Amino acid sequence: MKRLVLLFIIGIISLPAWSQITISGEIRPRTEFRDGYKSLNSETTNAAFFTSQRSRLNLEYKSDKYTAFLSVQDVRVWGDEKFGSDVAALALQEAWIKFRVADSLSLKGGRQVINYGDGRLFGAANWSQTSKKHDALILNYKSGPWDIDLGNAFNQLAENIFGTDYTNVQGNYKYLSYLWATHTTQALSLAALFIADGYQYAVDTVYSRLTWGALASYTKKRLTLNAKYHGQGGKTPTGQKIAASLLNAELCYKMGKFEPTLGFERQSGTDYTKTNGKYGAFNTLYGAKHYLNGTMDYFTGTSDTKNTGLLDIYLKTKCKIGKKSTLMADYHYFATAEDYYNKATKAVMDRYLASEVDLYVRTAISKDIKLEYGCSGLVGSQTLAAMKSGENGKLNSWMYVMVCFSPVFFKSK
Repeated sequence: MKRLVLLFIIGIISLPAWSQITISGEIRPRTEFRDGYKSLNSETTNAAFFTSQRSRLNLEYKSDKYTAFLSVQDVRVWGDEKFGSDVAALALQEAWIKFRVADSLSLKGGRQVINYGDGRLFGAANWSQTSKKHDALILNYKSGPWDIDLGNAFNQLAENIFGTDYTNVQGNYKYLSYLWATHTTQALSLAALFIADGYQYAVDTVYSRLTWGALASYTKKRLTLNAKYHGQGGKTPTGQKIAASLLNAELCYKMGKFEPTLGFERQSGTDYTKTNGKYGAFNTLYGAKHYLNGTMDYFTGTSDTKNTGLLDIYLKTKCKIGKKSTLMADYHYFATAEDYYNKATKAVMDRYLASEVDLYVRTAISKDIKLEYGCSGLVGSQTLAAMKSGENGKLNSWMYVMVCFSPVFFKSK
């Protein structure tokens, strides 16, 4: 072991002038109080209180020809191991290498985080202590205002002798192919996307889903307009035909230290009155789930609204308070995109679901230490109570405090 450490140190010292190595880390404990987070509380439920922690160690190597990155992490809840025990929990977060093929062309392969735009369809999901990553190969072309990614992934459980059966894995795609292209100027940013992913239903059956769309962002002085549209077709992982869409638009206006954003988002749902058998609920694929539709995470998947879709009308505000702190205050009005037919009562229920208020503060204590804390409240309707367990009309609350320590242990010149 001593020889290996010595060889590693010698290797760092003897790095050529055109290379750089960085060793960094992250320790991120988060304490949460939950009394109605994700699900409505009731007279019979008790509040939850716990601390989770993510610990990462990162190694990055850069040269004029390639970049390599390795990240390992441990994620746990304080007390989840029996006292005195030693349960192995170290996992590989990222491990990739990126080659510069030409001046405008690069190839990146390995386990990596994929994130585009606001993270709606592909996101790091960094709020989750584990976050999201893919084992993929991405070809990137970047020149002038153009930035184009062509990504591919193909998943298997083992080094098979014959066949590529992947039916024993729930929730994982068998293949993923996508094209993401952006064109950015000083005032206008345009993006187009095409995503195809396939899920194996049976030994000889793979159902493919197709997602396409366009995004636009226009900025002039203090005004910013954002809009996106996504369509979805193909088949669900169980073989049902899909006809779904997502529409989002928002307006942001900066007024000194105050920055309000007014917007709405409509994720289509399945209309119970139609008998064509098509699945109408839009799936947000591999995107971030935490902050886009409220931080209490009531509406992160199609099943949360019984496939009736989601309408989110929101007002988000951001305000600088001092040199190192930012206050965010958001309001969300939630409703279903389609009528919800309650099979138990055999009646169509009101579309209104809930109102949510989120307050949180981010503070940079130092270069390496950031503090974030906040609280949220949600009051649900009878419709939401029918979809989820719990009681309507009661205040559901959630509070958290999170510290992120991200030191750089070593960085070569």
